[in-house]
Amino acid sequence: MGLFNRSDSVQALLKKLEADANIDAAELEAILDVIGKAADFHIEKHAWMFGHGSKKVREFAGQQLLKVRSQPLADSLLRELPGKPSTLRAELARLIVVVAPERVPARLPILVHSKDPADREAALELIEAHPRWQEFLGYLKACLKDPEARLRQRTGRLLARGIDNVTIFLLLKEYIHDQDDTLRHIIIEAFARKPNGEIVEPFFERITREGPELRAVMTRALSHLAKTSQSQIEERVLPMLGDEDVAVRDIAVKLLSEMPDRLRVLRAFLVHCRGVACWLRERSVQSLQKIQDSLLDSLLTLMRDPDHELRVNAMMLASGSKDPRLIPLVRDIFLSKADWWIRSIAAEVLGRNPSKDVTEILASQLEDPDLQYSVIHVLGKQGTPAAYEIILNCLRSPSRGVRSAAINSLRDTKTPEAFEIVVKAARGDAEASVREKAIEVLQCFGDMSLAVLKEIETADAKERQRLAAAPLELCMVNENLNR
Repeated sequence: MGLFNRSDSVQALLKKLEADANIDAAELEAILDVIGKAADFHIEKHAWMFGHGSKKVREFAGQQLLKVRSQPLADSLLRELPGKPSTLRAELARLIVVVAPERVPARLPILVHSKDPADREAALELIEAHPRWQEFLGYLKACLKDPEARLRQRTGRLLARGIDNVTIFLLLKEYIHDQDDTLRHIIIEAFARKPNGEIVEPFFERITREGPELRAVMTRALSHLAKTSQSQIEERVLPMLGDEDVAVRDIAVKLLSEMPDRLRVLRAFLVHCRGVACWLRERSVQSLQKIQDSLLDSLLTLMRDPDHELRVNAMMLASGSKDPRLIPLVRDIFLSKADWWIRSIAAEVLGRNPSKDVTEILASQLEDPDLQYSVIHVLGKQGTPAAYEIILNCLRSPSRGVRSAAINSLRDTKTPEAFEIVVKAARGDAEASVREKAIEVLQCFGDMSLAVLKEIETADAKERQRLAAAPLELCMVNENLNR
């Protein structure tokens, strides 16, 4: 501050200012005040001020240029724009556009098509600073093809500001599959901010190829459209439910959950399933079962549909639900004259909701030869006293197959009640094959069965010894010859 003397000439102050970029703030303000009031100060002669290290000096120079609006100086700044540091370049571009906007269009072709990246970056700076930058889309289109990735990306960010412009939208849409990850990210995020029907196709083309971050961006946009443009989303989502990638299947489920007309989309899904491979259908059903509770009302409606196959598929989709409203509808299918395999599936669904009523429904078809083994299998897994009573009765059946099925149905139950039933068969069934099945099932009970298995093994060994020690008696088939 002490170095500044108001008696100094303007030229001396200008030299001091040009030589020192770190003048004290108060002193700098005083110097600029003197220079600004001097009659012999002309900004055209001091273009160096626009590149001064002090922002305050640069702002002073800009104010002076706005006063005189010197076209030659603006042209000079245009020529000096390339290569300047980014902050300074942005300041100069804004100033040039204000002072001499008519000079910009003539300069742009030279800069945009220059071999020097600094020139091309200066062109972008000028376009971005221009209030009517959308008038230069032809140049921006060329900038999107720039060999420098950072310039392409900067162009993408600028164009993303005008995504509502149809021409810009279509221009960016061409680059949604670009190899530049950053440029793609810029474009996808721009589309996602204002989603419309035009993004549905490109987003579905990209969503399976992108990483988690971009998938999330696109999913949010498509979720919004799922609520307002269901038909456009629906037909593309259904095949995704069977995709091998779990993340893609989860996206499909998320989009379906956003659709307001659940009944229509589920009907479309079940019809779609008819034409796909069995393993794809199972994978698709498993995907949707994650949100089956939110779909249940629609599924219950479809289980009353005149289309028999549709009813059965709706039942399979709803099979994991514990909602009691499901039971009467599944019971109707189970007791119908449908094919045995459909009724067997209904038995499985009923079995997942164990209760006294369900047990009675299942037991009512125990004598049906087509359903007998399915019913026994389901009852064995229920683990209720009523179900165990039925399984115990099955062990009295004259059919070896029924007795073996009853024992096998308890393989995964692991309860004391089931254990006692299997032990009874292992010790006392009249046929060796049934006893062997019981011993095999007992081994599934782990430590609980060790003592019993050892006891049975010991008893069998003694029986074999007894038979080996007994005298061999030869008998004739004709009893009269044995006398």
